[in-house]
Amino acid sequence: MNLRIASNVDEPPPENLTWVDRLVYNEETGISIETLSDFMYGCGCGDEGCDGDCPCLGGDCAYGKNGRLIDVKVCLAYECNSKCACGSHCPSRVVQTGITPPLELFRSGRKGLGVHNRIAIPKGTFIAEYLGEVITMSMVHDREKEYDKLNLRYIFDMDHGQETQFALDATYIGNASRFFNHSCSPNMVVISIYCDTQDPRIHRVAFFAKRDIRAGEELTFDYTQNQDVKGLKGVVPCACSSKTCKGFLFFVANNSPCIE
Repeated sequence: MNLRIASNVDEPPPENLTWVDRLVYNEETGISIETLSDFMYGCGCGDEGCDGDCPCLGGDCAYGKNGRLIDVKVCLAYECNSKCACGSHCPSRVVQTGITPPLELFRSGRKGLGVHNRIAIPKGTFIAEYLGEVITMSMVHDREKEYDKLNLRYIFDMDHGQETQFALDATYIGNASRFFNHSCSPNMVVISIYCDTQDPRIHRVAFFAKRDIRAGEELTFDYTQNQDVKGLKGVVPCACSSKTCKGFLFFVANNSPCIE
């Protein structure tokens, strides 16, 4: 990832953070790159790439010929995989290429470290994948007890369309997306991506531009993911300062224990 550190960063990223360019599967998940591909099939499309008839895509391709999302309101996209006959220029290969705009880590006021883009980013552009360690939900529960004490919140559930069995933990293993801050009026959307497995429990998490983003804007997404917060209790005050600010980063049921 093309990342540099701005001059206003008075504290560097954590020294115990391991930077990675792909997901890391914890042994307790019983998953590896090899096992993911065991039951994977590939399309027979040619070098020119795939279209809406490609069996990998689950319907029409989510991307246009420019590699951008056609509809930023989608929550799921399918991509071709390593067993497909289509070439590297296939329009359905976007997140897996890892190509992202040049980013910069900077000090974002009360929010701590944040990330902004160094060039303008058109709407629908892939920006980054949320990378970290894939862990089981039982591991999530054990780790969160310790993370809550340290005020660390970098776990992202892999919860698209089924009971959640795995999550991404970027606390100590991750990339620049670990530093994306929350906003109640974000400029990025989060999309679940299936490309290297047919296992519905395992998907990748990718950030795309929700709108045209000016150079130098902080890159943000909504931590609540459009959650209906009516009747819920807010925890962790929000510092986004947007006109639509909901006041908190996270919300829980009123009868749930929460982080003060």
